[in-house]
Amino acid sequence: RVEDLGGVYRSLLAVTPDDRKARRGLVHALVELGQWSEAASEIERLVASGAKGERLRTTLAHCYRRAGRHADALLVLKELLAERQDAEELVKAAVYCLDRLGARENALRLAARFQKDHGERHDLTLMSGVLWYRARNMERAASAFRAAIALAPKDWRAYRNLGMVYRKTGVKEFADKFLAQGRRLKKAAA
Repeated sequence: RVEDLGGVYRSLLAVTPDDRKARRGLVHALVELGQWSEAASEIERLVASGAKGERLRTTLAHCYRRAGRHADALLVLKELLAERQDAEELVKAAVYCLDRLGARENALRLAARFQKDHGERHDLTLMSGVLWYRARNMERAASAFRAAIALAPKDWRAYRNLGMVYRKTGVKEFADKFLAQGRRLKKAAA
């Protein structure tokens, strides 16, 4: 069990606190358990001891984000993106953090710039639609969800979200149509 493994690593680190391999094992167990703050603290210890690597920093950004430390996550993500501008997963995480920090316009600009440079991506298009919806710009949200449907016609989320836009704008017939299609696709995907 992962809980037991975490205990083993903690015991080992009590005896040999500089054992990076054991600390990395503890980080892995904590991430598996969803203990994001504690995992981030252990990664910070690894980094302080001189441990390096993109994977370690990516995991740190993920832990910060999941622990609600969006500003800290964004700092790490900016460093990573400076090295890998084509990393969609990093951009999606940065877009999420920017939005959570109240910088929705910056989040939308980052998503748009990435797609301009690297081509349209379904997940970023879907995220942009959600951000436009939250900003109450139903026209831009609908446009993004339609683009997401064109990029991935079997993804139920875009249909559901477009249906929600139509519901919000009072277009019941289209709302019902897209919400029903979203339910059908979700059921088929299960």
